Amino acid sequence: MILSLNCERKAAKRWLKKFREKHPHLPVTILGDDAFCTQPYICDLRADRCGFILSCQPGSHKTLFDWIDGLRQVGDLAVKEEKFRDGKNWYIATYEYANNVPLRDGEDAIYVNFVQVTIHEKATGKFVGIHSYATDFVLTQENCIEITSTGRRRWKSENEGNNTLTNNGYHLKHSFGHGDQNESHNFVLLNLIAFMIHVILAYVSQEGYSALQKAMDTLNECFERIRNTFALIACRCWEQFYQIALCGLDLDTS
Repeated sequence: MILSLNCERKAAKRWLKKFREKHPHLPVTILGDDAFCTQPYICDLRADRCGFILSCQPGSHKTLFDWIDGLRQVGDLAVKEEKFRDGKNWYIATYEYANNVPLRDGEDAIYVNFVQVTIHEKATGKFVGIHSYATDFVLTQENCIEITSTGRRRWKSENEGNNTLTNNGYHLKHSFGHGDQNESHNFVLLNLIAFMIHVILAYVSQEGYSALQKAMDTLNECFERIRNTFALIACRCWEQFYQIALCGLDLDTS
């Protein structure tokens, strides 16, 4: 696990260097999970003039959360509440934030700004979730909700993008190390092209594709059925193709 995190951090530093070489003046805000909320990486971001909103957890940032608990106890932690609706249910989101707090213990610790949102069901008070972020944006009553919402989009991108490409039939692993020169690059491009085509299909009005996708237990099974149909059967049009993929080939010649 530690080796994997170190590899990801090193890869992030390589990407950051190449990014700044190509875009030396482009304003950018980096989103990242708790593994990247470290003093060395934040120093790299600051050196390359990158803003950041990084998830942080109590288990790996004890000093930071102890500091926040202290501010909470003496009433120096700023608070804002928001009521919102998701589907039929209403929720209460409580935002707590503070500027200029230490990221870790020690005299050389850097200082960041901290925001945390805690969500409960409005009707029952049931706890739903909590999300915490370290950022270089100065937090106010006007922007604390926007900063938190932006930070949560990283999870949405990870779950609906990276997780789909890794586990739902595309086989795009974190370490896609095939070949010494261009082979791995080509594999990645082919996977991304396939993903792009399937995203387009989701927005295209093709009744046959929609019916086939709903009939299969998984998206991977749907792709396999399409692949096999392409390999074995010649079709005159897409509707015939999806019909054969869904129902099979009618061999009754009587």
